[in-house]
Amino acid sequence: DHAFLGCNGLTNIYISKSVTVIENDVFLACDGLETFTVDELNTRYASVNGVLFDKSQTTLIKCPGTTCGDYLVPNGTTTIGESAFDYCLGLKSVTFPESVTNIGKNAFWWCTNLTGMYFEGNAPAIASTDLFYKATNVTIYYRAEATGWGSTFAGCPTALWVEQPTYQDWARISGLLDKFPD
Repeated sequence: DHAFLGCNGLTNIYISKSVTVIENDVFLACDGLETFTVDELNTRYASVNGVLFDKSQTTLIKCPGTTCGDYLVPNGTTTIGESAFDYCLGLKSVTFPESVTNIGKNAFWWCTNLTGMYFEGNAPAIASTDLFYKATNVTIYYRAEATGWGSTFAGCPTALWVEQPTYQDWARISGLLDKFPD
């Protein structure tokens, strides 16, 4: 646990084929972390676009803090691991596919710029209600047909996720563009 805690100069991690266990919070507060690379012969872990996953790519283990911005969790991911996005200071929003059913504890600690989480599916099970320590401006959005959502999620407000058309689409759909083409 905590092997590289706060190693801000650490930018790239290479996981060799012999690594079989990565403990909790190994890369906690590694603010400069940009990418993970995993040896293709490693039987436990995989890297997808620089993000660390288990080999089956169903559990997101760690997203590098400097590259997440607006992050789309890949389809097929079922679990967001413990502290997976902690200290992702650049993270602004995350979109989760229907496949996500579990979120580990402390998953979004210190994500101070996180403002929106968008869920395509039902409310996932959470390991603890303390997912968002220091991430104080988060709103959770969910689809109308999804189940299990209440007025809050892990202490954060929730809202219905309604797609807003672009101005151009609205002008075309409403007939405004036909009436006033210039």
